[in-house]
Amino acid sequence: MMNKGTWCCVYCKTDRSDPIVCAIGAIIGIPALFFVIQTIPTNQTVSYICMFIAITGLCFNWATNVDLLMSVVPPGRRSTANAIQILTSHLLGDGSGPYILGAISDAIRSTMDDPDSPGAHWSSLATSFYIPNIILIPAVILYIVSAITYSRDRRIFLKEIGQLPDIGIEKERINSAYSSEETYKI
Repeated sequence: MMNKGTWCCVYCKTDRSDPIVCAIGAIIGIPALFFVIQTIPTNQTVSYICMFIAITGLCFNWATNVDLLMSVVPPGRRSTANAIQILTSHLLGDGSGPYILGAISDAIRSTMDDPDSPGAHWSSLATSFYIPNIILIPAVILYIVSAITYSRDRRIFLKEIGQLPDIGIEKERINSAYSSEETYKI
């Protein structure tokens, strides 16, 4: 909607919509995930509502990341770029994430008075779940940087695949170099 300027996004039409949507999703996910952890012991209904908001906000990124990647990577390199993106996200996310959170939870629990109690298990695991929330902060920053650089990257991509004429200083410099009398004297 932001890309085409339709419906509620009439006044904010932009070609940078993909990184902006990803940043907004992560911004929504940060406080919602924090409130999930905070409200589980006291009010599970509020916790479930916050969980729904956090998951929905973070799911803005799935297809949008792929669309963003495919819009700046030339066709000959898309499969490699997609494979690297999928490998990295799974390696750092669902591949090693549970192990890292479990190890941190165990380390926190070992410092408690009664480490084998259910309360200690819950408390240490809830504390370790602040780490994904903290990791979302650099994600927001990187999506904002991506929104800033997207137009330039998109122009480079379009020039590379021949969809945008190559105009500007570079073209003038090349033309002046070939028009000199010293080049290619036979």
